[in-house]
Amino acid sequence: MKKYISCVVGTLILALGINIFANNNSFLLEEMDAIIYYGDEMLEFTDQSGNKLPVLSYNDVTYVPLRSYSEQLDKTVDYSQSAHSEEIVIGDVSLFGEEYGQRYREVERTSLINLIADPDVYNEKRVSVSGIINIGFEDNFLFLTANDWKYFSINNAVDLGIQANEALGVEISELQSLSGKYVNIEGIFYKNTDDPNGVAGGLGDINYIEVMGD
Repeated sequence: MKKYISCVVGTLILALGINIFANNNSFLLEEMDAIIYYGDEMLEFTDQSGNKLPVLSYNDVTYVPLRSYSEQLDKTVDYSQSAHSEEIVIGDVSLFGEEYGQRYREVERTSLINLIADPDVYNEKRVSVSGIINIGFEDNFLFLTANDWKYFSINNAVDLGIQANEALGVEISELQSLSGKYVNIEGIFYKNTDDPNGVAGGLGDINYIEVMGD
């Protein structure tokens, strides 16, 4: 059986239970009679109510329902959406390098640019952001780029309240080797209300740091 569905992107296809998003485009989706195996185990895709979901094909590429597929492989799926971004995270295992502390389930994933540009939007929210870290005696910052870190451009940075942080389970002296590396950090963002010429704000109550690259 081949079932074709023509849709304008951005329309909710109720029959399939999927959302398709793009800008001013339309796609022709083909529902496949495919049987998907993981090893010798046949996978069946259903939504959270137990309704069967189809396997789709577009432009010779096969698409399967992400959440159903991942959960059958014993991987958690977290979906985060804000006015600025959307992000899907599969699994809880670090894919990169050293990690300290524990991730929170309820966290808003955003960019450092958003924190700097709209500090009021994220004030007192637990966020997950990435950037170049600097750990010093008192100079703890997360910079937007490697050049910002190199030239210590704090206008493109947020402060890090890492001193005496027990949630990370590590002494700050052990984190100094991370300086200059690209990391992901979770913590509560507090906007700067004291110095209009300083950083946009800082991260406190930091619960997680993961090294993502040099």
